[in-house]
Amino acid sequence: ISPSVEFISVQKADNTIDLKAALKAKVKGSLIKFPLLKIRFLQVTDTEEKELGFLITDRNGKAVLNVKADSLPTNKEGKLHFKAVFAGNKAMDAAEEELTIKKARLEITPLKEDSLLTVQVKLVDVGTATETPVPETLLGIFVHRSFNPLKVGEGTTDENGEATVEIPNNLPGDEKGNVILSARLDENELYGNLEASVTQPWGTRVSNKLEELPRSLFSEHPPLWMMVTFAVLMS
Repeated sequence: ISPSVEFISVQKADNTIDLKAALKAKVKGSLIKFPLLKIRFLQVTDTEEKELGFLITDRNGKAVLNVKADSLPTNKEGKLHFKAVFAGNKAMDAAEEELTIKKARLEITPLKEDSLLTVQVKLVDVGTATETPVPETLLGIFVHRSFNPLKVGEGTTDENGEATVEIPNNLPGDEKGNVILSARLDENELYGNLEASVTQPWGTRVSNKLEELPRSLFSEHPPLWMMVTFAVLMS
């Protein structure tokens, strides 16, 4: 079996980087994900390959290593070079994948004026000693949901690296009305993926209690008169 490693990075607002690897292969036309296999993560510099750590893939064949960005030296261009390596075994060939990103920071700031809810996002290049705003870049705003994030808006940064996006005021939240808003830059050629999140009480309260629903016509608990009528007719 000749597997492939899908490898991406996510620069986060807490100055850490998620290195995400997925091990998979096509076997007889079907995509197979490989759990319980070891993947090593390395940083590649001009002089050496430094191992950052290793993880065992989960049941979906994925492994996520979180590293502190401050501890990672950059090259002259302010870039970081990473590698994810699977050493192989008796049944599978070895596989590896590399990526290069430039260090950047994404910020999100909530703003409320009367009934208008907005977030201000800012994208800054921090690869060199001088922080530089990144203009003309499309950023997406998402709200966390149970399964996948829901996109609620997007904006393009100006010359200051900033963009303002309006947030709907009728989003369902948790039992306290809190919603988690995220700003994301996805699959950028220079910076890869970036993410920043903030929690605000801007949603409508949704109860988290498990309660039995009242009897209704189109539910698992139909009205008693319907059950009696059905039993009589069948009898």
